Amino acid sequence: MSEPGTHPPNLTARVENVAGTPVVYLAGELDLASVGLVTATLEKAVLGASKIVVNVQDVSFIDSSGLRELLVWRRRCADEGIGFTLSPGTPRVRRVFEVTGLLDRLPLVRRGRGEH
Repeated sequence: MSEPGTHPPNLTARVENVAGTPVVYLAGELDLASVGLVTATLEKAVLGASKIVVNVQDVSFIDSSGLRELLVWRRRCADEGIGFTLSPGTPRVRRVFEVTGLLDRLPLVRRGRGEH
């Protein structure tokens, strides 16, 4: 049973190796309830990697906790010399990045150039 005011994660996360690069596919709601799953999945993805891609195409919702988690991982990867890119999400999710001014801080894979 969940604590009052919390809910189980409504997010799925998986890692696939695409042309030698770990791609983390996220689908559902990236919020406070799901950041632990994102952390665990990214921990696996970065092992031995020189770069990773986080695909948020199927993320339907992202809150400040989800944004913070992506920023934490971008910084961690930079500190460890691991390339970190984010595959563009839905217009709704991209709008959150725009409104918060994070498009400059979260490097996006351009459409048609390695987007997974």
